[in-house]
Amino acid sequence: MVDRMMNMNPCEGLEKPEPAKTILENMDAILKELGNELERIDSAIYSPKPFEDRTDPVDECMLGTLNRQRNTAEALLKLAVHIREGLW
Repeated sequence: MVDRMMNMNPCEGLEKPEPAKTILENMDAILKELGNELERIDSAIYSPKPFEDRTDPVDECMLGTLNRQRNTAEALLKLAVHIREGLW
């Protein structure tokens, strides 16, 4: 039984998985929209401030993309905490 479980492919029978590049591009789009929404909420709670001009990512290696996305997610978390502090 254990031998059979060790040889199982978790993707067997499922659709072909998306390529990593597609997933990372989708993540960029999600982070960008999340950032836009959080900035709108932050501006509604506090005084409006100009939006930072975000440029689309340039060609970079996967590790560079992951690091950039992690930094973006960290900045969005800080913005969400700032919003929470304004509500309480």
